[in-house]
Amino acid sequence: MDPCNILIVDDDPDVLLAAQVVLKKQFRTVVTDNDPTHLPKLLADGNFDVVLLDMNFAVGVTSGEEGIGWLKTVQRVSPDTKVILMTAYGAVDMAVNAMKQGASDFVVKPWDNDRLVATVRSTTRLSQAARAIRNLESVQKVLNRDTGRTRGAIIGQSAAIRGVLATIQ
Repeated sequence: MDPCNILIVDDDPDVLLAAQVVLKKQFRTVVTDNDPTHLPKLLADGNFDVVLLDMNFAVGVTSGEEGIGWLKTVQRVSPDTKVILMTAYGAVDMAVNAMKQGASDFVVKPWDNDRLVATVRSTTRLSQAARAIRNLESVQKVLNRDTGRTRGAIIGQSAAIRGVLATIQ
């Protein structure tokens, strides 16, 4: 079982159930919610690697703009969390726009279960890599700050250090 945490946000309870059934066999934690306004709190409370996010929540709306707006919320609140946008109204231009806006992938409903699992798995790897990079950058900043304190000063009294200093002066 993959130790990743997945959040699924869709207004259709059948979609939530279907995705949860497919993904809970593969991933440690699969949380579902039908209201995107809960996203900031869910992201603050949980450590999600991936959010599967519907693109349309209002009845009769098929533009995908709601999903793009919520994608931006996820990016702001939890920058390392990757988003896979989902819609039943899949068009190439909508998918391209979603990717340009920062979505990691795009899934058309109804989905193929194996493809959904593979998409989520590859996206979790991206999320883990982003977190690892951020952690390494933090460590690098600390190291740079700590080494910067004595930059330019070589401390030592041994004959070997005096010999090295004599050659570089």
